[in-house]
Amino acid sequence: MGRVTIADVAVAAGVSKTAVSFAFNNPERLGQSTLDRILDVAHEAARSGS
Repeated sequence: MGRVTIADVAVAAGVSKTAVSFAFNNPERLGQSTLDRILDVAHEAARSGS
């Protein structure tokens, strides 16, 4: 499959695209559990390639 997008991560993590952007660019704006969930989903998606 193609590249993993912010939208893909947002849907999988159950958050907004803005929250995903914050996770990578401004993580202090998110709660720790939300940040952890987003990063876990993003890492797993990158590992699996989708």
